[in-house]
Formats: sequence, C-alpha cells, structure tokens
Amino acid sequence: MKTAKRLILALLLCIALLAGVHSAAYAETVASGTWGDLIWVLDETGTLTISGEGDMNGFTYNSTDAWRGNKEDIQSVVIQPGVTDIGENAFYRCSGLTSVTIPDSVTSIGDYAFSNCSGLTSVTIPSSVTSIGSNAFYNCSGLTSAGPIGSGCNYEFGWTTKISDRAFSGCSNLRDVYLPDTMTDIGARTFYNCTSLTAFHVGDNNAAFSTSDGILFSKDGHTLIRYPSGKNESEYTIPDDVNTLAADAFQAAKLSWVKVPEGVKVLPAFCFVGCTNLQTIILPDSLTTLQNECLWRIATSELTIPAGVTGVEGHFAGGGLVNIYVDANNTAFTSVDGVMFSKDLKTLIAFPERRPNYVIPEGTEAIRSHAFAFSNIFSTIYIPLSVKEIGYYSFYNSGNLSDVYYEGSSSDWENIAIDTGNDSLLHARLHCLRDEYKNLLVLPDNLTRIESQAFVGTGADAVRIPKGVTEIAPDAFDSGITILGDPGSAAERFAEARGFSFLPLS
Repeated sequence: MKTAKRLILALLLCIALLAGVHSAAYAETVASGTWGDLIWVLDETGTLTISGEGDMNGFTYNSTDAWRGNKEDIQSVVIQPGVTDIGENAFYRCSGLTSVTIPDSVTSIGDYAFSNCSGLTSVTIPSSVTSIGSNAFYNCSGLTSAGPIGSGCNYEFGWTTKISDRAFSGCSNLRDVYLPDTMTDIGARTFYNCTSLTAFHVGDNNAAFSTSDGILFSKDGHTLIRYPSGKNESEYTIPDDVNTLAADAFQAAKLSWVKVPEGVKVLPAFCFVGCTNLQTIILPDSLTTLQNECLWRIATSELTIPAGVTGVEGHFAGGGLVNIYVDANNTAFTSVDGVMFSKDLKTLIAFPERRPNYVIPEGTEAIRSHAFAFSNIFSTIYIPLSVKEIGYYSFYNSGNLSDVYYEGSSSDWENIAIDTGNDSLLHARLHCLRDEYKNLLVLPDNLTRIESQAFVGTGADAVRIPKGVTEIAPDAFDSGITILGDPGSAAERFAEARGFSFLPLS
C-alpha cells in the first residue's frame, strides 16, 4: 500500500512538473519534491505551489527540508484545494514572502507558520480555518490592518460570527482591527502580543461589541474585552459600568497607572501580564479572585491585596515586586515582612520576585504552588523543620538559588512532600543543619532579647537566632557555639564580638 502511494505521488509530481514547463516556459521549476502526502513546486518567479490531499507536516524552526531549503527564494505561496492544514513553522522566516493564497479546504494553521515573514503584506484567511496556532503571524510587520474580506485591509478574514483563537497573535505591527456587524464572538488570546494595536472599529449595528476611544467592550459596556497594547496613554480609569475584565484584557499595555472599579470580582488569567510600565494599580474591595499570571511582569514594586480576596491561582503576580501587603481585614491572607501567607501563617502563599535571600518563619507548614516561581534574586533560603509540603512548581525557574539551609536532618528532608517542577530547589546545595550540628538550638521567631546566662549549659553546639532579636547579653551562650542568623543582624554582631563562628542563613 505504501509503495503504491509513493508511486502515485511520484507520478503526480512528474505531471506537475510537466504541466509547469508546458504552461509557462518563462517560469521554469527551480526546486520540487514531496512533503508527506503533498507535492510542492517552486518556480523561477518565486511562486511556491503546494498541492495534494491531506495535512501539511510541520517543521522545526531551523529545518531545511522540502521548500524550506529554498526559503530565501519564496515570494508568494499558492496552496491548492485539498490541503487541509498549514504545518508548524512551514514558512518561518521566509522574509521575501509577500502574499499567500489559502483555500477553504484548510482548517488549521500551525504555531509560527508565518512567523517573521516580515515582507508579508497580503493574506486572506478563509472561514474554514477554525484553529490558528501560537504566534502564527508573529512579527509579520507588513500586516498593519485587519478586517473582513472586501474591507481593503491587508489581513482579511472570512469569519462572519467568530474570530478564530489566536488569529492575530504576535502581529506586532497591526494597528487597526475592523469587526463586521455580524461578529458575535472573539477567540482566546486573539490579540496577544499585538504590541502596535491602537484601535478597534465596530459598526453601530453590531449586537455584541462596542468601542470607546478605540477600546473594545461588550455591547452593554459591562465587559472590557481588550485595551489596545499600542495605545499611547499612561493612565486609565476603567469605567464604573465595567464589572468583568476579559482574559489578557490589558496584556502588554503601555499604561503606568490603572484603577479597577468596584464591582469587578475577578482579575482573570493574563489580565495585566507584560504591562512593564505599570507602577500603580488600584484594586477594588469587591475583588475576590486573582487568577494565574493576572499581574505578572508588571513594574510595580508594591502590591496590596484587598480585604475581599479569598482565592489566588498559580503565579498570580510578579515582575518588579519587592513587597506584597494584605489588607488587615482580609480573612484568608496576611502579610509578614512583605511576604504573603495564609491567615493562620501555616502556608507561604507568595514571595515577591525581587526579594533577596530569605528565612522562612518557624511554624510554616506548607509552601504553596508557584510561591517562589521566577524569583531570581535570592541565592539562599532557610527552611524550618515545620515545613512538610512544597507544592507544584513552588521554586520554578528560581535559577540563582544555590544553597538551601534546612533545619532538620537528611531523613527529615526525605519526608517532605515535594511536588514536581521544583528542580531549582532540588539542584541547589542542601545543608541539613541537624546533620551538621548534633545539638542545634532553634530560638522562636518572636524573641527580641536574650538575657544573661539564658542558654549556658544547654550543650548546644549551634544556635539559630531570629533577626527580630535586637539585644544579646555577652554571656548568654557557652563559648565556642556556632551562631546561625541573618547578615547584619544582632546575631552576627554578637558572634563577631565574642569570636564565635557565624553562618549566614540569608
């Protein structure tokens, strides 16, 4: 069967080549071949014709297979009816490509299919396409406007009621989007990384959408769907009528100040992700939930969690954060020294990415998933014996973490439930302090003063002194004891004055 199929493809290729020579002596074939079940022919004018029945296999981004070995020569692409999809990276970095013809047999376009085709100035997507991969048109800088077929835009689409998921994802030079009156739905992440987008245009007769100053809203004005990423404004007060923000509504916006109105209960996933100028965001008391990456890669150094927030998901905030504060009336969460904890202090919820080395407080029992994710400033961390659980991706991409000081022994460490995605933690040097010091004395975190003779005769060979201690009597400990504590603390000054060994834990 396979032999017969190959013979048929070979015969079809010969026919295609002969037809090409016969039909246009002035457009001789430069290269040709088969790719999966498809036949491709590149002629001397730079026109690549792809024909056959079925899917187009994908490529790696640096592939030289099939027509990608001649990618610099491709100026136009004609895909014949019968081809059902456009494969991943199919035309990646075909910088001379200016136009592409897609038949209505095609139903999907793969990831990065036309990525970095900087010369592409004309593309029409038929209504048959229901799936467009991530960054399929990324950095196609020649595509500047999008609208329905016949609109005169250089990115035209045949969808009449719903725009396909990721349709414009990565179109970095797209400035204007025109929605027809019949459009009622917009797919997920449709305008993600459209960093030059300045305005949406919607007709008065559209029953689903409306615009105000180029910003896309639902018809009733209650949902803000998309704030154009390329809009040159520094401050924005979301209208009071808005009670819902769409996912990635403000992704990559240039704003430095935003006020979210009362009535909004959820900051959805990716809502403000990539707002690298955002220094101030005022959140409403009505807010109850912060979803994954809703405030990630923003510039603000301080974030205050409102009293009503009872749920956080994934890596909800980060970028420039140094302190996370929580309203004192919040019943679910609290803040200790700028780090977010559950109200009972048993779970560490979120650690600001820009914080330095850290000592986890005694009594902490769990480290929530994503709590230390993307924290690349700190290189050492102290984990108390009380910790029994480290969640999914808690230390994901914490690449500078080099030393972990654990209060317990190696056998105690093995009993901690450590979920997947914590390679940064597991690859760091582990110091099990109860293996190194047989009589380790750990003082409570609420201690502020250590009196004369307080721990003489205990037999301790090491003591961890919390940073809250500000006074230590000169004769508080036996001679020769090793002091464990924070750099610059009273513990370090005491050790230096007495000639004791000092081990910095943060």
